[in-house]
Amino acid sequence: MNRYLTYQDGELLFEDVALNEIAEEMYTPFYAYSKAAILEKVEAFKQAFADIKPMMAFSLRAQDTKLITDIMIERGCSLEVSNIHEMQRAIANGYKSTSIIFNSFGLPEHEISAVLKQRPLIINVGNIFDLEPLNRFAAEMDTGVRIGLRINLGIETGAFFGTNVGAADSRIGIQRKDLDLALALVSKLPQINLVGVSCRVGTQIAQLAPWIKMSEEMAKIYTDIKDAGHSLEYLDLGGGFPVAYKDMDYIEIKKIARNIIPHVKDLDCRLILEPGRYFVAEAGVLVTSVLGVKDVDSKFYVITDAGFAEFPRPALYRIQHEIVHVKEPVSCDTEPGGAFAMAEPSGEPMDVATGAQDPGEYLGTLELPTDFMHAYESAGQFGTARPPGEPITADIVGPGEEGLDYLARDMTMCVPKRGELLAVLNAGAYCRTMSSNYQSRPRPPEILIERDKFEIIRSREVVDDLISLDMEESEIEA
Repeated sequence: MNRYLTYQDGELLFEDVALNEIAEEMYTPFYAYSKAAILEKVEAFKQAFADIKPMMAFSLRAQDTKLITDIMIERGCSLEVSNIHEMQRAIANGYKSTSIIFNSFGLPEHEISAVLKQRPLIINVGNIFDLEPLNRFAAEMDTGVRIGLRINLGIETGAFFGTNVGAADSRIGIQRKDLDLALALVSKLPQINLVGVSCRVGTQIAQLAPWIKMSEEMAKIYTDIKDAGHSLEYLDLGGGFPVAYKDMDYIEIKKIARNIIPHVKDLDCRLILEPGRYFVAEAGVLVTSVLGVKDVDSKFYVITDAGFAEFPRPALYRIQHEIVHVKEPVSCDTEPGGAFAMAEPSGEPMDVATGAQDPGEYLGTLELPTDFMHAYESAGQFGTARPPGEPITADIVGPGEEGLDYLARDMTMCVPKRGELLAVLNAGAYCRTMSSNYQSRPRPPEILIERDKFEIIRSREVVDDLISLDMEESEIEA
């Protein structure tokens, strides 16, 4: 856990706010963010790269809620967007288009004019086939286009294919072997003004070798292109800065900076870096409630009210997030803070009811052995056949029907009871932004915490929000 998450009197606090206190005001699931944790990461990044003072273009796809991005903008960041919709949203929120980096990985023709009208600082073009349409639309609008060429260096990092965007077989960026062709085409397109080059080695890169190789090669490419007569201004080395996810390699940002800076500090350019995940991932948690526990042929499942729709990262990226109990566990033989407390069984045979209105009222007096099932503190809540204090290995899953509807696999924990709160850590980046309305599930609200106060910064969606986009009736005649 980061240092802003602490247990006090048995309650998990984020800064000085008990997560249980938030849950008392709204039902789960919800996302919560620490402002202090965000500010600490921004400051650490600025200090690490203080010698070259790069432009910090915060990636909007990592976290796009206005009051969160405002924090970054107030600390001197600009924004990086990847489509016209992100750009229009940023401008509607009051951010200046002339400080926005637009990374293009494929431009639909019906969006090109809108992009050009907004006049971003630079459009990093990752496909040769986008150059001619950009030139054509710019000519029709009698304007120029400031572009960078997004280059794929083919640096292997050994990462999962969904995150290894700098690999040789990745579609992201112009292949190194095609760079001369791209430069020749740029020279023949009068509306295109090449002002920069960019790349990205991957994401969650926790080894120094890829960073060193990337900065060395991009410095050489920048120098060669500029020596060839192009008026370059910007060198964009992208993002990929790692955070401390559970069971994943990690490296301090200052070590990365020390190995990048020597290769770029003497270039006549403005360096651009794109820290998205690094600023916000560790600053966010997802809070969810336990619905129950199932024992299926000795395979245990803890079912919660958040799943694939609210939190798709584990299924999409095969990544394990640390999950802790919002009420500190006191009676389990697992890691402190990472286990689920098991309520003590009564030791008496249970009465099992059917059809009673009160869960504490039972119809009949069928006796079940306590080594098979035990009652929790709240009447009518049943657990699985394990003695007190003995941990289980379980999947924490959502309420959906799909096998991919899970939050974590094979976690050691003690059996929780219905209604207990769990906190999924490092959920500040690419989590709420990747959530969906699958199964008509409204997306969760977001909470910003500052010291001992909290406020809603994005409302919970309701079903009416989903219905509002449906047409009432068809106008096609039968």
